[in-house]
Amino acid sequence: MALLLFEEGEYTLLQNQPLEQVVPADVFQRLGSPANIRCDAIEASLDLVNAILPSKEELQLLAHVRHVNKDDRELSIEGSKGFFAVVMGSRLPNENAKCRACLVSLEERSDLVSKDPPANELVFGGFFPGEFVAEDAQAAHAQSAAAHPAVVAATPAVAAASARDVAIARSRPGVIGIGTRFFFNTRLVLLYSWQFQTIGTGSFRDLMQGVDVGLIGKVANPGHPPLTDTCHLPISVDDRAGVPEKVLYRGPLVPFQLTRDTLGPYHSADQARRVTPETGAEDISYACAFETGRLLASADPRLAQELMRWRREAYKQSSRGDSVSQVQSALNMTQQVDLHLPVIPILAQTAVARIASGAGPIADPTGIDKIKDVIGLNPIAVQKAYNLPSVSAAVNMLGGDAGALGAVVTTQPQTSRPATTIDAVAADSASLAHLTAARDRILNNTAAKLGGKP
Repeated sequence: MALLLFEEGEYTLLQNQPLEQVVPADVFQRLGSPANIRCDAIEASLDLVNAILPSKEELQLLAHVRHVNKDDRELSIEGSKGFFAVVMGSRLPNENAKCRACLVSLEERSDLVSKDPPANELVFGGFFPGEFVAEDAQAAHAQSAAAHPAVVAATPAVAAASARDVAIARSRPGVIGIGTRFFFNTRLVLLYSWQFQTIGTGSFRDLMQGVDVGLIGKVANPGHPPLTDTCHLPISVDDRAGVPEKVLYRGPLVPFQLTRDTLGPYHSADQARRVTPETGAEDISYACAFETGRLLASADPRLAQELMRWRREAYKQSSRGDSVSQVQSALNMTQQVDLHLPVIPILAQTAVARIASGAGPIADPTGIDKIKDVIGLNPIAVQKAYNLPSVSAAVNMLGGDAGALGAVVTTQPQTSRPATTIDAVAADSASLAHLTAARDRILNNTAAKLGGKP
């Protein structure tokens, strides 16, 4: 990139141009011939561009990157690592000139950017900016148009070239010989531009002396407001009742040390209005600062977004706190829950503990305890109902399964086996052979499942 300075009348601003109509054909090919790319462009005299365009060696000094401390900076640099591009121009404007600063792209523009700066700078005189000297007008125009489609021919001059013109012309790319003069323009991809006007010469002190320091009001002698010894400016304001009154205002830039207000933060500008001991009158300096800060904050879209995000988070935390309080009340929890920590595991643990502590005995999964009390399955009741000779007859009638009728089933005794050792197991060759054969069968079956692979 390069920063070029053009004065009014030296350039033409083109907008939304196809890229292939801005850069030469060979440059367009080196850029990869991208399709459907449109851009803004600046068109100026080719010789003028060659005169003000820095060389490759000079660009290394005019374009670089700075790493700065991004603390206490504006919000627009949030997220950056503190690296910022700095591009400077090599041309200064003339006095009382309307200028346009153009940030242009020089990617693949080897047709314009030379490696080293010229030994002698071009002097604008007999050889006018943008003028080419060629032996044959038609040949020069055809060759330039073939090499640079973006180059536009203008009205030819009829004056003959001097010896100095010839020397300069021969050093320019694309010049064939000496003869009729032609003007040619070239185009550059324009990334950004802005306009300004120089109003004359002067030092920084002169500019500061010319600044209007009338602040809020104007007086009979412009530039000299009637400040008090404490640097306060008397002004007239209307209070909330519409009654005019005289108050004092003082900005932060004073030539002596101030005692800062430590009573903030405030919720309204009226809270910052006070009577100062220095003057004995009402001072609205901090009230004005409050209103200025509030208006600046309201005009910042990023701050408005952050305030809305903070408000939504506050509402969400309030709703979350109410929900957790209701759950704690329902579970009779006495433990304090931190809303900034995950609360679901704590509430779930408390709920499960309460359910487990308040549950009754484990239910009968088979239902035998309920079935045995059915009168139709009671052998004594069945004997009396059917006039059976004995209870055993009723038992046989019911199926004869004493376990199903509530009889106690004794546990089967375990077969006692003597303790053994590893040595005793290893000494049993028959058992080991049996285990080895079983292992071999398992390996063979596995190999057969895998298609014969080991």
